[in-house]
Amino acid sequence: MTAPLHSASRQKVDLVFDVIEYFLPFFERLIGRLLGFPPEREKMVAALDALRDIAEKGNPQAQERLGRVFQKGEGVQQDFSVAADWLKKAADRGVHSAQDQLGVMYETGMGVQQDHVKAFECFRQAAEQGLAAAQLRLASAYEEGNGTSQDQGEALKWCLKAAAQGLAEAQNKVGVIFENGLGVTQDYEKALRWYRKAAGQGLVEAQKHLAEMHQKGLGIPQDDQKALRWYRRVAEQGDAEAQYKVAQIYENGLGVAKNPVEAFKWFEVAVAHGFSNADQRKAALEALLPAEDLGKIKSQAADLVREIKKISNSYATPNR
Repeated sequence: MTAPLHSASRQKVDLVFDVIEYFLPFFERLIGRLLGFPPEREKMVAALDALRDIAEKGNPQAQERLGRVFQKGEGVQQDFSVAADWLKKAADRGVHSAQDQLGVMYETGMGVQQDHVKAFECFRQAAEQGLAAAQLRLASAYEEGNGTSQDQGEALKWCLKAAAQGLAEAQNKVGVIFENGLGVTQDYEKALRWYRKAAGQGLVEAQKHLAEMHQKGLGIPQDDQKALRWYRRVAEQGDAEAQYKVAQIYENGLGVAKNPVEAFKWFEVAVAHGFSNADQRKAALEALLPAEDLGKIKSQAADLVREIKKISNSYATPNR
């Protein structure tokens, strides 16, 4: 495999795309109209043709971009086989993002025959170039023994590398490793530190772990109120299990006064998000609520369901 691309090479590729973008608008429209395409389609066709031309001339950055276009089906018919071919060309030239995505395709069998050994090798190559996502995938391969011998020490090493780069999923995984003592001495305080880093970036799983550790008093004084705050934050992002936990806290008065009405509302929210056990608890609480207030309470519950769905949708937007 040849040496990785240097920044100067990437700058040349970007400059080529800038020139194409500046000088082609007229030709895009002309070609598109001759072919009967609407304006947006005209632009996509011309841009894709330009990208393909650069890729076919051997530019690895363009090859990686073209592979991703076919992998995602952006403006073209999604074709994993074609995507894999272009990604392999770029990966062979040392483009770490292409190595990583080619590894994903080998791991899942998309466009290529599934091969965990080849996937591992792709992840290793990208990880050694410092790509955090690949480092995390390599850690998972070592942890599960996919394509290589199982090795918890190597799993932690690569996970720590990705976590140090700020990858929230890796930080959460390091937390899981220390919380459960996976190949290391169990250490709740270290787990908490890593969960907090990931939670601070908005990772739902890490926030849920923090809630659980506050609730159980793992590495920190037991605190139901803090647990509730974290569970509620996760619940507002649409997590049905956390919604169920919030309902249980209100039902049982854990760190707060017992509140069957609030518990009923949150069980209703959990039901709306597909948590099956919540339906039974909601029915049991309904039987205990004042009959004359039931209509109003159900209306309030429906309002909360709509509110939580609105909030969770706002969390799901890319620029939240």
